[in-house]
Amino acid sequence: NAAGGAVNSRGLRVKGGALDLARTVPAYGANVATNASLGNFFAVAVSNGVAFTMDAPTFPVTGQQITYTIHNNAGGAMGVVTWAATFRLAGAWVNPADTFNRSITFHYNGTNWFEVSRTAADVAN
Repeated sequence: NAAGGAVNSRGLRVKGGALDLARTVPAYGANVATNASLGNFFAVAVSNGVAFTMDAPTFPVTGQQITYTIHNNAGGAMGVVTWAATFRLAGAWVNPADTFNRSITFHYNGTNWFEVSRTAADVAN
């Protein structure tokens, strides 16, 4: 495949028997879709101040963890982020300031994505 490595029976890209954890960049838009079979780290580059929804990842595997890093490249305040109902967050998501990012990690239990951790403050892009 274009990213290298073989795709296993569950659709996960593997290299040398291990899941490829390389960064995947989903397309930014009104809805941000992620394919969990492509890896465990997703970088979302927000380019405007329009609200958007983080859709439920497709092709998850029970026990999988994924991390989203949301980069504010909007030139100002980002729009509100709505997380799909399958995401279980510990509290309200706080958008990063312009030119900063924040990350959040989830664990999939077969039904929902439960928050494991998140950055406590903005990190410079």
